Amino acid sequence: LLMTDKNKNDFYEDLYKDDENIDELKYKDFIIKDKKLTLNNKEFENNKSLIIFYAPWCGHCKTICDDVKELSVTNLNKFKIGVVNISDNKNENYLLSDFLKIDSIPCAYIIENNHLVKLNKSVNFDNLFFYINMNI
Repeated sequence: LLMTDKNKNDFYEDLYKDDENIDELKYKDFIIKDKKLTLNNKEFENNKSLIIFYAPWCGHCKTICDDVKELSVTNLNKFKIGVVNISDNKNENYLLSDFLKIDSIPCAYIIENNHLVKLNKSVNFDNLFFYINMNI
């Protein structure tokens, strides 16, 4: 199968780019300091938040995309969801997944005091729904 430039763009393009309720975060939205990753984005200050790391070529990431969008709408103004496309090399997002040592995607992190803490559950609708509803 020959990959054209259009196919390559689709392969790496942000899954959530057209969703106004979910923020596509980039490497520039984070600070790595003292062996901790801190979110530096005003949208997430004082919000209960979840960050999902994904890749647009990942089948499971594509499958849960609609679930994540639904959760973002049903919990609007109560819970903030952000996403990071780890395949976005142009914005150096791979540096985030390298720092966090992400070995499987999708992978979810909770924001606690602006620091990322791994959600040690598989990323599926039920687990995300449960987590969000227990924390709003």
